[in-house]
Amino acid sequence: MEALNKLVATVYAVLVMPLYVVLMRWARYVSEDVGLAIWARQFQRDKVKTLLLVGDGVALGIGDSLVHGGLAGRMRRLMMHGRAREDYKLLLNWKIVSDAREFSTSEQWVPGSDKPADSQKTAASPKENKGNYFDEVFGAEGKYRDADVVVILVGSEDEKAGIAPKRSAENIMLTAKELTKLRKKVVVCTCALHSVDPIAEQHVAARNRELLERIKQVKPLKLGIFEGVDLMQIVNQGEMLNDIGGYIVFTDSAFRQLGSMLLDVVKDPMKQVEFQLWKNVLAAGPASSSSGDPTT
Repeated sequence: MEALNKLVATVYAVLVMPLYVVLMRWARYVSEDVGLAIWARQFQRDKVKTLLLVGDGVALGIGDSLVHGGLAGRMRRLMMHGRAREDYKLLLNWKIVSDAREFSTSEQWVPGSDKPADSQKTAASPKENKGNYFDEVFGAEGKYRDADVVVILVGSEDEKAGIAPKRSAENIMLTAKELTKLRKKVVVCTCALHSVDPIAEQHVAARNRELLERIKQVKPLKLGIFEGVDLMQIVNQGEMLNDIGGYIVFTDSAFRQLGSMLLDVVKDPMKQVEFQLWKNVLAAGPASSSSGDPTT
């Protein structure tokens, strides 16, 4: 009898107890972890983040074929084909949109600027001249004010407006820093050349040097400002330009290349946005997400 009891105790210790532990852990996984995984997958499917292009005609895609839907449309196609998800392991759904103004200058994107947002408005109606594009896009009524990553493509029209290179760089960086205060990641691209004038080319080169130097200075501060695409790399490929009466615009192939280059440089800020969001989600847990948004 004693031998039988020892045998039962041994079987219990060697087989039954470990099996019980395994079953309990499996039950817990099914009840909690699988539930969490299902909730996370649902959250991943429902949560949409926004990449916004702002600036002048380059951000709109002026010069590209209308069928492509502008620069944002080209980038959306790359996303739809899975390139960004496969290459950069993006987990959430991202929409890519543009809220830019053709022929706008860096002055008109400075927060609180008194420059008229609409070039058609005149001094005869001073009240209408208040405000600017920054306030229109990121103010209380801005359509994409909640954008997570903002790409700045402005300054290319500053030469025609007579804005000095140093002033352009200051304007663009002021806009970028203000956007980081709104908890946005910001990608700053250099300026393009819209003229065949060699003097204008020198000014654009000086403008871009000033801008890149300022981006380099703020990089150690980790403000969330990233260096974007150097538009002059595309301008210097003459076959990618159209000269319309002395005004140079990008061609279809130029925008195709720019869209691809932009996706390469925005991957880091996009992944940072996702990482921060998931940190907030996991800290809050699925229960709290039903009563409020833990990701803001």
